[in-house]
Amino acid sequence: MPRNRACKAAAADEIRVVLFDMEPELRQIEGVLTLLSILGEAGDSVEPIALAALARAGENAFEQLSARWRAGFEASKDLGRATHG
Repeated sequence: MPRNRACKAAAADEIRVVLFDMEPELRQIEGVLTLLSILGEAGDSVEPIALAALARAGENAFEQLSARWRAGFEASKDLGRATHG
């Protein structure tokens, strides 16, 4: 039983680390969305290159966030195996 507890604790720790590591990308996506809202409300013309830069910033953050989410999901599978195995 102690080994099961150790596996469960390790998986839970890994999930916490993954969630903590997601914060910078979440903040970046929040910033991109805020900028897009401001630009939309202003009603001014925006250069396509500026919009492309915002899109790239959001896309990169989303890709990193997705990879971390998958890592957390994998860790949660390990947690389930430790609980039931």
